[in-house]
Amino acid sequence: MSAALPAVARGPCWAVLLGLGALGMGAFGLGCDPPCPASDGDGLGQLAGWEQDFIDEGGQSPAPPPAFLEGEEGVWLAYREWSPPVWDGSGDVALVIHGSSAHSALYTVWAEALAENGIHARLIDLRGHGLSLCTDAPCSAAEPPSRDVIDDGRYFPGRIGDSLDTHQIVRDVAQHIADLQARWPAARVHLIGHSSGGGVVARYIEQAGAHAVASVALVAPFLHAEQRHAAGEVDLACPDDGAYAQVDAGALGAALRGDIHRYVLRFDKAPAYRDPLDTLHNSYTTMTGMQVSSLDSYRSAFVRPTLWVAAEHDALFDVELSRAESRGLPAQRAFVLVRDTSHIGLIWSRAVGALLADWVRGPDGVVDQSEISGGP
Repeated sequence: MSAALPAVARGPCWAVLLGLGALGMGAFGLGCDPPCPASDGDGLGQLAGWEQDFIDEGGQSPAPPPAFLEGEEGVWLAYREWSPPVWDGSGDVALVIHGSSAHSALYTVWAEALAENGIHARLIDLRGHGLSLCTDAPCSAAEPPSRDVIDDGRYFPGRIGDSLDTHQIVRDVAQHIADLQARWPAARVHLIGHSSGGGVVARYIEQAGAHAVASVALVAPFLHAEQRHAAGEVDLACPDDGAYAQVDAGALGAALRGDIHRYVLRFDKAPAYRDPLDTLHNSYTTMTGMQVSSLDSYRSAFVRPTLWVAAEHDALFDVELSRAESRGLPAQRAFVLVRDTSHIGLIWSRAVGALLADWVRGPDGVVDQSEISGGP
């Protein structure tokens, strides 16, 4: 967060509505006295019936083994790929980017839907997330590295939830795109981002331009700490039901004074959502590197067809404000509302996966201002 922070009210605790998260944002508790009560992990909102059924029935299907690119500083960047039954490299490729704390294997529903519709899908683990942590050799999926953190501000390549600078994640995305283009020169590359992954996509477009991609899909995107489409007002005292993401006020203050590798965010995920490869802390550089630098200027870079997807029961983003924000993108072609679906439920929805496949195959196949059901 390189710009000024949103206004912070004083109460039993301080809190600020930022909107950062694995799967989105929430109210963030800041250095409280007395401390805010621990989150109960429900900051992402209540699940719809079909979403609870999805979890009860086992959730995501297994992901394929990871592959790796050697990235900057020798960090092996993990990704997983799904190919259509017939793939000669001349069709469409979707590069899918997860949100903060998540990783590629949590988006298999989308990947399967894309592949079933003739689209090659690459789902990546952002630097410092999932299995994108190791330097000497690629991380082992069977024996993943520790998720423990030490908030001493000491950076090293592969540090969990951290990155060298606020632009490194965008450079990693550019490396993935270049790798896909080198492998399949005739393929058309499309960018898809969910929640904070949408912020990464938007930051990439803002900084690198859109010339390398054919289209963009933003699925309930977190764009910036002061974004205009956040869900309504919140009580800036400690939220009654706990916050999904907690801001460490002391670490944030240190980061704003130059100690940029302090862990400023901690994510508290509900047990039903937790995964052994979750990354539950983000440094200042990573937090900032997953959002646009300016809400006033980022829009002009969106010159490729753009889809915006919103969830009806998103506890984090307001549907009508999201619709209005999407209209500000020059090449916005479609806004689609997913009924009976929460923020996290979007990634479990085969209907959303099919929508993304329709979009990638041709933006004209998606009707603007349309609605779909998220459940089966």
